Amino acid sequence: MDATTAPRGLARYDRWMNERLYARCATLSDADDVVLRFADGLTPERLATTLTFRAVVDQREHTMPTWLAMTQLFNHQTHHRGQLTALLSQLGLDPGVTDLPWTPGVRDL
Repeated sequence: MDATTAPRGLARYDRWMNERLYARCATLSDADDVVLRFADGLTPERLATTLTFRAVVDQREHTMPTWLAMTQLFNHQTHHRGQLTALLSQLGLDPGVTDLPWTPGVRDL
């Protein structure tokens, strides 16, 4: 395994899980959406603020060793996806398989 294999696998997993969760959230009813927003505080305004903040943080992370910045990026997103899958489960919605080994194509890296 070369030095890029693990980050490429994590990037593939990250993209796969984000796409799956965004697709699942797109099926929420208005009532579910209200519960999710209330429980997580996720509003369009908060999302825009978060994305702006993330851009600033990303610029600062360039001073870290690359392996540490990439590990933090993927690990932190996993944390937030865990929060989202818990909320979806509480709404009675199955987020499906979330385990890294089932990421399409990850074993081919």
